[in-house]
Amino acid sequence: MPLLDAPADALATVYARSLIDTAEKQGGRALIEAVLGELEDVLELARSNANFSEFLASRVLAPNVRDKSIRTIFAATVSPITLNFLLLLNRKGRLAHLIPIVAALDAQVQARFG
Repeated sequence: MPLLDAPADALATVYARSLIDTAEKQGGRALIEAVLGELEDVLELARSNANFSEFLASRVLAPNVRDKSIRTIFAATVSPITLNFLLLLNRKGRLAHLIPIVAALDAQVQARFG
């Protein structure tokens, strides 16, 4: 099962708003935009690599197993807030919704900063 390629929905909007609020408190606009860029890079990787997309969306992998892999893959390449967000989505079983969450995040960033 690949990542869910759907438009932003209410769930995605809630996660995006929470991420923006957290990033704003920790670093303002620059961090918000950096997090968006990092998540877009994660999506690009998922779009270009079917195995990685399956890894993110799979319900077969236990969250603790995927947590370890996410940390290994991204700890050195993304900000702590982005890493923690990916881990949160994993623990909540929402990684398959990454595409609509990032779409909602992008829409909110555009609305806020133009």
